[in-house]
Amino acid sequence: MREFPKGSPPGVDYVVGTTAHLGGNTVALPEDWVVDDLLRVGDRWLMIVEAPGIRMVVEQTDQQDDYRVLDRHDPRGLAVDPTGRYLAWGSQNQLVSADEQLTEYDLATDKVVAQRTVNQPVQVQGWANEGVIASYRLAPGGSPIVWNPVENTLTTVWGGDGAGPTFLAYTRKDAPRWALSDGRRGCGVMIAHPGQAATVPDCTHPIESPAAFSADGRSLAANSDGPAIRMFDRKLADTGAVYPLPKDMPVLQIVPAGPRLFVVVADSSDGSTHVLGCGGTGPCDRAVDSKPHESVVLAQP
Repeated sequence: MREFPKGSPPGVDYVVGTTAHLGGNTVALPEDWVVDDLLRVGDRWLMIVEAPGIRMVVEQTDQQDDYRVLDRHDPRGLAVDPTGRYLAWGSQNQLVSADEQLTEYDLATDKVVAQRTVNQPVQVQGWANEGVIASYRLAPGGSPIVWNPVENTLTTVWGGDGAGPTFLAYTRKDAPRWALSDGRRGCGVMIAHPGQAATVPDCTHPIESPAAFSADGRSLAANSDGPAIRMFDRKLADTGAVYPLPKDMPVLQIVPAGPRLFVVVADSSDGSTHVLGCGGTGPCDRAVDSKPHESVVLAQP
């Protein structure tokens, strides 16, 4: 990582190890916590936390030791609906074979308001106008689906041929767009609604997860070959903007924040995690460096 100069901290909330940087405050989390997901909704921070023998959904404030457990049933993935009122998560039972759940939680009343039993471990990945975006974690390619909590229906996202595409990203900006990867060659495809049949075009560079749309929805930053983060337009054409990454450093998360793009990578040599801040035509810099065997998680926008 020495080839990347030290830069300023990211312009989003984040957790490094067991220290949370929330709303301008530094909060010490319990020493046995590992944070997997971080989502900010207003003045609330929602986390998926792993602790010895348990995985939980936790609501954390920006004050020390002030948190509340919302769910203890092995949650996977967090997303909030377009209104900011409802939260959703999936599940993956760690110990025994069991029915898994998609859960909708009302942040206004602090109650579970809907659940759907599914037959495989399922991870929530976003919330579209049509409902909760999720994928079956153990199926080839991820099998993206949409759960409508009001009607309690499941809809398959993909409507074309393929070996089971992987969900990449969704944007509600301008016109809704779903970005998927075809699961065979890694070429991207953009659809406008779940179930739409689409032909996968030939591609010069694969588009892989993680990926994220820019705040205005006009471009997509995605993990690609090289290794590198590449920028694609709304038609998934390569824009030519590319940020090379070190080899043997898997990309864990991509979060756009204003004019910059923050990329979380793992260093396989010592188990440390780094946040790279990228933007413009210059090289990326190091926004956050963790200690060996510590994780860094950025808040989802």
